[in-house]
Amino acid sequence: MALRGSFLAVLWLMALTGCYTYTSIASAPAPGTRMALDLTDLGRVQLADHVGPEVARVEGWLVSLTDSVYTLRVERTISTRGGATPWSGEQVRVNTAWVGLSREKRFSAPRTVILAGSVTAAFVGFLVKQGLIGSAQGGDVTPPPPPPVGQ
Repeated sequence: MALRGSFLAVLWLMALTGCYTYTSIASAPAPGTRMALDLTDLGRVQLADHVGPEVARVEGWLVSLTDSVYTLRVERTISTRGGATPWSGEQVRVNTAWVGLSREKRFSAPRTVILAGSVTAAFVGFLVKQGLIGSAQGGDVTPPPPPPVGQ
């Protein structure tokens, strides 16, 4: 049972991460836009007291944008080592000079379809391997002969 739970947890994590893509921002984003701000070295140093040490990226929803400051409702931060730290929507102000790259996080329908097909195929394969569903091939259904009479 633990194996099945672990398998489903991995599939769920794949589904959560596989359905989005980051795109460059061509114009000023509107409030409510999901964003990822990749920090410069100076940005990491300046924001260490606010978002933690070694934060490479801040992700969240744009609250406002001026010529010099992004205000985000933070969803999570990503460290320089790749670890993610979830946040609860606290607002953080990030100077635009501290941002090396700003991107928009968008839902990706093609990636979602590919992921859903892959997950479905993996799940069906798992069920077949575990013997929870059978194949269309039937076995020998002839009953065994009766025992000899009189013995």
